[in-house]
Amino acid sequence: MKIRCESCEAVYNLDERLLQGRKSARMECRKCGASITVTAPEGIADSPAPSGEAPAPLVTPGEIDSQESFDRFLTSICEPDGEDAPLPGSAPLRREPPVRRARPALFPRKAAAAAAPIETLPEVESADVTHVVPPAPAPAPAATPPKEPARPARTIPNYTVSRSVVLDPETLVGNRCVAFFPEVPEMEPYRVLRTRILQAAKEKGGTTVMITSALPLEGKTLTAVNLALTFSKAYLETALLVDCDLKQQRVHETLGYDSDKGLGDYVTDGCAVSDMIVWPGVEKLTVISGGRTVSESSELLGSPVIKELVEDMKGRYSNRYVFFDVPPVLCGADALAFAPLVDHILFVVRAGTTPIPEALRALKMLPREKVIGVVLNRQAKA
Repeated sequence: MKIRCESCEAVYNLDERLLQGRKSARMECRKCGASITVTAPEGIADSPAPSGEAPAPLVTPGEIDSQESFDRFLTSICEPDGEDAPLPGSAPLRREPPVRRARPALFPRKAAAAAAPIETLPEVESADVTHVVPPAPAPAPAATPPKEPARPARTIPNYTVSRSVVLDPETLVGNRCVAFFPEVPEMEPYRVLRTRILQAAKEKGGTTVMITSALPLEGKTLTAVNLALTFSKAYLETALLVDCDLKQQRVHETLGYDSDKGLGDYVTDGCAVSDMIVWPGVEKLTVISGGRTVSESSELLGSPVIKELVEDMKGRYSNRYVFFDVPPVLCGADALAFAPLVDHILFVVRAGTTPIPEALRALKMLPREKVIGVVLNRQAKA
């Protein structure tokens, strides 16, 4: 008899005598693996199976006693047939859904990935082309408000190495150090001067300022002291005031304290920088002034030792402005020797006293690109 698989239309030859004593059996299609139900013809199912006649090439007679063993046996002996036409008089076949045998995965990870559900896009049929509808775009995340930039905190240095002194308010008043007292009206012009210097420094860069004049007694030392005091009261900036007049140290005398170490001791005797620096009790202000005087001042101010010291002062703190009180331009070569070491130059002129030709001559001797302004000192209120 011939048996046809209704799933793949494969045809098999089967000796119907093997079904004697059985009404039906089930075999597996070798081509597609579908299950085929085999019904025995009438007369064969009622007659007992002949003993010893059924060949069992793949299973032993003892194993054929069970139905499952017989099904495996039946599958093994069916011969495939190339005929595809319907079989006349063949036993009716009942179509069963194909049963797939689970096979062990050789690569568990790849098998798990293959078994994962695949998300497909819906399709819309048109006249000619199948269009794929893209998924709706995900909603844009809610805009988060921009974070405020970190606000720099106002820091007050703790001077533990520098020598501390106490300033006398009466001495400061007598010497016209008005910037020590923030409430006096004379403080306002120095605030304006501080703002102009900060703007120029922001535009050109650099935090070192040389303060000089054309002739003596024009108020450059007092301007340097008041300007350093004004910078120490700023929100972020700190100030260092250095007395560079090696022939006569006047800054510490203007502030009213004694000092036995200064720039001359550093150059000639090699004293430590910490021994020169004095903290006058004002927040964010330190001073270098006093000590021995030096006659060869211009040679020392242009020496590599001073150059290294200025570079160290410039780079040690980013928010510190360093003010250098330098001798007048027309009284020697000190200002000309020291000018290349600084970033900016502030020129002081005394109103009604300094001759204009002398002031112009001194300005021409200085590097013009570094001069950020001229201070008119002792100007009348009118």
